[in-house]
Order: sequence, then C-alpha cells, then structure tokens
Amino acid sequence: MLDYFAIINKYYQPGTRTYKIFTVHAILVTNKALKIARRLNLSAQEQEFIEEAAMLHDIGVFKVNSAKMDCVGDLPYIAHGVAGAEILRQENLPQHAQVAERHVGVGLTKKEISARQLPLPTQDFLPETQAEKIITYADLFFSKREATLWKEDTPEEIEAELNGFGPEQTATFRAWRTEFGE
Repeated sequence: MLDYFAIINKYYQPGTRTYKIFTVHAILVTNKALKIARRLNLSAQEQEFIEEAAMLHDIGVFKVNSAKMDCVGDLPYIAHGVAGAEILRQENLPQHAQVAERHVGVGLTKKEISARQLPLPTQDFLPETQAEKIITYADLFFSKREATLWKEDTPEEIEAELNGFGPEQTATFRAWRTEFGE
C-alpha cells in the first residue's frame, strides 16, 4: 500500500488551513469511492488503487490561486488536475496522475476546453477506467468550501451545478449514478 500521507505531507504543511481542507475533502471522497467499489465487488487490488488515487486526486490544489483555501499559487483553479498529474508523474505514479488530470467535473473534452477557452492543454481529459470514473463521481459530492466541507451534496444539487456546463455533463453524471447504484 502506497503511503499517500507521506506524499500529501511533502506538499501540504500539516496543521494549516489548506491541509485541513485538502485532507477532509480527500478522505470524504475516498470513503464514498470505496463504498461504491465495495458495492460493485471490485477486487482488493482495485480498491487499494481507488483509495490511493482518491486520496491524491487533488494534490495539485496548492499550485492554484485560491484565497478561500489559502493557496497562493499562480494557476487558475481549473488547472489543479493537470498540476496534480505533473506532481504524481514526478512521484512515479502515472496511473494516479491520470486520475488527477481527468477528474475535473465529469471530465473535460478538447472541444469544451477550446470553446470555453479554458487555461488547459487542448486535449481530452476524460475519465476512462472504472476507477477514474468512480473517483470523479465521488468527488462531485464534496466541495472544498470550508463552510460546507463536511456536507455531502445531493444528486439534485450536483445536477443543478452541472447543468451550467451543458446537458452532456448532466447526462454523464446520471449514467454514473445508475452504474454505481446510487
């Protein structure tokens, strides 16, 4: 089992506001993802990967500029997945890196990135594996807003937010909800 807290502690200072927000969010997402993995009877090896990757999916958040999280990086928030993937590749964790770069929203297409002029490489960042989809799905239920950090959003709240990005986003969420037995 990967010591993911050793990696987290390498990039986040324990005891800080950013560390608290990051770890609470990661733990809540991980617990939900593992609950789904168990419901689907995934193997112990698959569950172990889901635990590790879910704990590390937002590792790049410290590189963004977000006053609400005390992050003073120079990247826009939407780039945290790509930044996290870079970190995880440096840590020699290429599969974990794919989760990090593909987990934003329900994934981002090259077409969406171009049309919305997002500050990301113009390529598809879509979850492909079952583990990537489970973690991306679980992530949608928990924000990193301090006031609601412990609150699990309802499917209706998630759909309302996704509707702002187009019907394809909501359709993907609904399909995952059915697939994961939620």
